[in-house]
Amino acid sequence: MPRLTVLVKPLLLINIICSWTSFAIETHKISKDTREIKVGIIGGGIGGTATAAFLKEAFQDDILLHIFEPNKVGGRLSTSQNFDDEYETGGSIIHPQNEYMNYFVHVLGLKKSHGCPSKFGIFDGKDYLFTQSDWYFMNVIKFFWRYGLDIYRLNSLNDNMLSSFSRIYDLQKQGTSFKNVQDLLGALDPNFVPLLNKTTRSYLKELNFGDLIIDELVTACTRTNYGQSPDINAFVGSVSVAGASPDLWSVVGGNKRVPEELIKYSKAILIEDIVTKISRNEDGKFRVFHKPPRAKFGSEIEQHTDYDAVVIATPLTKDVSFIEFLNFSKPFYFPGRYEKIISTLVEGELNEITFKTKTEGLNIEEILTNNISLPYNSVGKQVSVSKDCNSTHKIYKVFSPDTLTNDQLSHLFNKIVKVEEKQWLAYPHYSEDKFNGQFELVPGLYYNNAIEQAASAMEMSAISAKNSALLVEKYIKKIDSTDNPRENKDEL
Repeated sequence: MPRLTVLVKPLLLINIICSWTSFAIETHKISKDTREIKVGIIGGGIGGTATAAFLKEAFQDDILLHIFEPNKVGGRLSTSQNFDDEYETGGSIIHPQNEYMNYFVHVLGLKKSHGCPSKFGIFDGKDYLFTQSDWYFMNVIKFFWRYGLDIYRLNSLNDNMLSSFSRIYDLQKQGTSFKNVQDLLGALDPNFVPLLNKTTRSYLKELNFGDLIIDELVTACTRTNYGQSPDINAFVGSVSVAGASPDLWSVVGGNKRVPEELIKYSKAILIEDIVTKISRNEDGKFRVFHKPPRAKFGSEIEQHTDYDAVVIATPLTKDVSFIEFLNFSKPFYFPGRYEKIISTLVEGELNEITFKTKTEGLNIEEILTNNISLPYNSVGKQVSVSKDCNSTHKIYKVFSPDTLTNDQLSHLFNKIVKVEEKQWLAYPHYSEDKFNGQFELVPGLYYNNAIEQAASAMEMSAISAKNSALLVEKYIKKIDSTDNPRENKDEL
């Protein structure tokens, strides 16, 4: 996502809350183990690997962890290595208040980068509606001149939201867990839950925000962060414009370094198989059926492994999942779909006519759009995962809903050297009427990605991972999920 590190309070900054160098992960065949507790985790992204790390901290050497991941570890945190250096194609920016991501970087011995200076503009396809200045006080004047007191009110609204949401860390430190997303959000602020059932636009209109700031700044945020309009639910809309800080950061080597290292930290065994079915055994354990990826064509025999508990850390909507659930007393319902996004890396130069870099002398490198009819959501200059701000290579990332044609690319760029496209289902298609936020499907079976129905981001995945780890701990130890057994324990 475009990097917007140069906007500072009291302005509303566009925070993209929410991928690395390769390394060898030791993989194993399924084998017997004498450890009493055995947990299966389905999905090797940030959510699955963080769950493994939290469970390892809770049970130490008394737990055996398996992570099922047929693709690269990191999930939607990924990179491209087809240019002069490695560049992020997935989640790119982390907020300074993201406590779990900060903790992971610290405990794993990774390094932060605060990126390179750049300026942004809001573009409607013909003209810039707002452009950032090199000067702080000039930006203050420009924001208030354009949006009046709405810019101050929106910034205050988002500050209050961040303050309320940060309560999750104290609650989880005390051992508090939640069986569904609504209860989690309600514990942080009772006003959060109603936001799931109204659009961002209607919510801001209720608060008497003007159309100008909604149609320009808010729309630019939601299109850049989630590829959608302000008709997304008001909670995720608030997340997309929340967080004013000059200290947004990413991980040197790529954000995927975090899940790669979390597997090592947790000592989980990586199983490079596809999970096809999950069933409940008569003895109360969970049976996971799995097979190698090539077995999709019938070339391998399906295996199964039994677990005391299972955590699903991969989306289960029908458009992305084929996992079947057998022998459960009730069917599971996973509504909605994931939004297709095209991430296109381009080595070249911005088209000086399209983006007025020559006629108006603008030096805008982060171009956000508010026009839903445009074939692209945003264009941003990229810094490699090695964080070399002095690189002479000009690499841009374009987010779009569909593949860009050659004519469209030529409209955006001159002197194109190389183009690489990645299609992915990046985050849910958000609406205010399709929501099922169950973390606990049944006791012992948990679904991390339920939290994405509220908002999708790296830190949200880590928070859900901590919640699942707490639920597993209570289930294994036969502690009521409403109890908080570690209120006095000193940990993150």
